[in-house]
Amino acid sequence: MLNFHENRKFLDNEFINANWDKSSGLDASVLDKKIKAFIDSHLDLPMALLRAKTFEYLIKNAQIEINPHNIFADKINVGVTYGPYDIFATKVNVAVSDGPPDNTKWAKHDLFCKNMYDRFNHEILSKEIPEDYKKREIAASIGVGLEWADFWHITPDWNYIFQNGLNGILKIAEKAKSERENDDTLTSKQRIFYDSVIISYNAILIYLDRVYYESLKYNIPEYSECIKWLRFNPPETFYQVLQLTHIFVSMIEIGIERSRTLGRVDRLYYPYYRHDLENGIYTKDEVKEMLRFFFNKWNAARRFAAQPLALGGANEDGTDASNEITNIILVSRHISYVG
Repeated sequence: MLNFHENRKFLDNEFINANWDKSSGLDASVLDKKIKAFIDSHLDLPMALLRAKTFEYLIKNAQIEINPHNIFADKINVGVTYGPYDIFATKVNVAVSDGPPDNTKWAKHDLFCKNMYDRFNHEILSKEIPEDYKKREIAASIGVGLEWADFWHITPDWNYIFQNGLNGILKIAEKAKSERENDDTLTSKQRIFYDSVIISYNAILIYLDRVYYESLKYNIPEYSECIKWLRFNPPETFYQVLQLTHIFVSMIEIGIERSRTLGRVDRLYYPYYRHDLENGIYTKDEVKEMLRFFFNKWNAARRFAAQPLALGGANEDGTDASNEITNIILVSRHISYVG
């Protein structure tokens, strides 16, 4: 297990100082044009399938990076450039395809969102409610405000995700579709839904394959084996469940979707913590070290503003619901910020 403090200088600014492997995929400015062309050539598809296939195209072609100093080593280049935190505090991250950041042109969306959500949202609103849309654009341009309907914040079922794993969820979707096909009850809308789920989860597994083989270029066997395990299985260890959390949110937040909670993390992670301690897989100190890396990664990716943690609380009978992990998480998260 890597030491957090010894490696911290390679962690805090890893998104600001990203070092994408140029041989691993397309540069963001090139990928931007490719994604637009891909969408233009598939406009006959239902929107759910168009989104899924565009997501798959991005996952297959975007550059990736492995940071051997981080136990959560992977990241994917979806066309967002991060600035220093004091700038970020007053601005939003800028898309690479929009050119260098300045005081007038900042974009908060990645390449998928820019080419998919922004494009079709503006097209539909301008056609369906042209007068209201025009007023909205004027208000936004002069700084009065922005009227917006928020449909994209979600709460993942983390228990379901951890119990089944990525490959398991894919198999569930494939089985459900097959059963409805076999008994001739599959509607056209259901087919589109299942196909979009299957395409999307296959794409995530492709991402795991890509980062696994990329990781073999470095001497980080613990990370490589963890990714290999999660490619086919649900998590069993504390490290694996943290890794799956990181990967799942990284994938789901490509585009407009926002995973608004990690759930009751002390309760969710506690069984894995006990499993590791009881089976001599990891020690309490190693778990603390993992959490320092974990929370630092999320801080570097600017995710904490959108990812509240639920800790402690009370059981139905009024008794304290906190556990040993509760305090460990609080201390580790604090250390990941301040040292």
